[in-house]
Amino acid sequence: MDYGKWKYEEKKRKNENKKKTKIVETKELQFRPNIEKHDFDTKVKRAVKFLGKGDKVKVSLRFKGREFAHKEEAQKIFDNILEELGDLATLDVKPKFEGRQMMMILAPGETSKD
Repeated sequence: MDYGKWKYEEKKRKNENKKKTKIVETKELQFRPNIEKHDFDTKVKRAVKFLGKGDKVKVSLRFKGREFAHKEEAQKIFDNILEELGDLATLDVKPKFEGRQMMMILAPGETSKD
């Protein structure tokens, strides 16, 4: 067996595998607990754009000062986001607290591409 030929074919196989892989980026959207409707809609449109490209979206909600006492508002915002995105996104990581912020990760959903 020719070692040079084997090495060349191995390199070609690795390049073929590299071509087939898709790099999934994670984009982040930051919300606040008392976000207004228009700002909310704008950020949801950005999420739709990111998900349409096939990227994951990390939604983080940051608390400052006394806002931390209203954790139920954060859950309402996350529910609204999931409702707005509908079947376009699937929940990858459930909402959870990390210090003074709450976050969740959305992955592109199952959409039919005919």
